[in-house]
Amino acid sequence: MSTEEQQRKEEDQKLDAMMKEAVIGGIHIELMGLAFLIFGVLLGTIPEILVVLPAWVYSSVQSALAFFDALLLAAN
Repeated sequence: MSTEEQQRKEEDQKLDAMMKEAVIGGIHIELMGLAFLIFGVLLGTIPEILVVLPAWVYSSVQSALAFFDALLLAAN
């Protein structure tokens, strides 16, 4: 092979490696962006869950107490 062909192949390989790095390197950034988006959505909805949760627990406990109270009254 001539030196010109050898140089062209080397430059093509360098260019190919740079293109692969640009494409694959961007995927890592996109995946991190997706992970941060999911994390942000979860953290954004936790306050709503914490507001509703005590009322749900309270109503569930009240329902259970009423049920057991009715059972005790029926047993006597």
